[in-house]
Amino acid sequence: MILSWMLASVLFALLVGAAARATESAARLMSWQGRAPWIAAIAASVVWPVLVPLLAARRIARLAPIIVGGGVVHDVAARLPSLPAGMSVRLDAVLTVCWLVVSLALLARLIHTQRTLARIAESARPASMDGHAVLVTDAVGPAVVGVTTPRIAVPAWLAELDAPMRGLVLRHEREHCRARDTALLWLGEIAVALMPWNPAIRWQARRLRLALELDCDARTLRGSDAATTYGKLLLLIAQRQNMSRLAPMLAESNSHLHERIHAMTNNKGSKRALRAALLGGIAVVVIVAACSEGVGSDMVGPLPMGGKSFSRQSAGTPTLQGNDVVYFEYQVEKPVMAAPGGGSPIFPSSLKSAGVGGETIASFVVDTTGLVDASSLKIIKTTDPLFAQSVAAALPNMRFTPALVGGRKVKQLVMQPFVFQIAGGASAQKVNGTLVPR
Repeated sequence: MILSWMLASVLFALLVGAAARATESAARLMSWQGRAPWIAAIAASVVWPVLVPLLAARRIARLAPIIVGGGVVHDVAARLPSLPAGMSVRLDAVLTVCWLVVSLALLARLIHTQRTLARIAESARPASMDGHAVLVTDAVGPAVVGVTTPRIAVPAWLAELDAPMRGLVLRHEREHCRARDTALLWLGEIAVALMPWNPAIRWQARRLRLALELDCDARTLRGSDAATTYGKLLLLIAQRQNMSRLAPMLAESNSHLHERIHAMTNNKGSKRALRAALLGGIAVVVIVAACSEGVGSDMVGPLPMGGKSFSRQSAGTPTLQGNDVVYFEYQVEKPVMAAPGGGSPIFPSSLKSAGVGGETIASFVVDTTGLVDASSLKIIKTTDPLFAQSVAAALPNMRFTPALVGGRKVKQLVMQPFVFQIAGGASAQKVNGTLVPR
């Protein structure tokens, strides 16, 4: 079900976000910029869950360690009651429609917000303030508006501040323009709109916004001892500023003011390199966990009907050590093939009489004798649990020609679709691309 894929994607995004948080903290200790980890986390959280099943569908063998084995969501779902027959398909349809509607609504909101900012920029009065070109507005700002051509927008009351404070404001906004921070804010907001059901991506986008402001604060105060004045300036502007989510602002979020003021006044202490290395190690461990089989397998093919397992035993990852090596398809010279007369699953009579077809995708290991290792069997995806039961019951009795490496028979991991079809009033089943009448 798509719900299992969504939950696995949320877990992956949470782990990647935790790694980004540790990496950013390490970067801050070393007085480096901290935006890059969040940009990478957002991109990975959106792209990787989509990329994994697409690659698996094309049987990219290098993903096999992720494809096999039970995931975290898989293991939890296996303990839950099964859904009624057909319910998972309807649930998938409902979730997909809701996802599409909410995403379109959020994208429309982003377009509306950008048009509002464009109208503000058009209605603003071009002016020069302390030698810098700005757009003077009635209330919006200090902020940066525009994605392709960022420009500084300031409220008319900014002219009331003394020159040193105005200089800090303008320097801050110039740094936003130079770093193209508006485009990065769009990255975060579009990611949220594409996967609105993923709260971890929303959190990442919020942390990216904070990271952009922290980076800009650091660049603004570089070589200056005006941290105290700058902190007071943040508090002053926060009280008078109108907000806009897609415009980087000097005091864009009151909830972040404490962290920003703390960051610019905090003494990083001793042993910064050691602490940064420790945080970096934590980030690596978390990334490894995010990319592990326990998370990735749920993105490839969640268990059907609430997660009931149809393997005869608890299936683990194939052994890849010692003399008992299991090869992937890309590693063998001649892959496993169905043997003539080797048998096939039986079309469930109740579904056959009802004229219901479907598909089951299973992964399993074929040994050197051409038999299936029953303990390796996993149902990756199925349209009905009866089809999965038929496949699970038939595979241990089916015969295959073993894979060959250097003329020697070897074990191979196979990911095989079984398509149950109704054709001309008689059932047929596709095995390894060949229709075998039943």
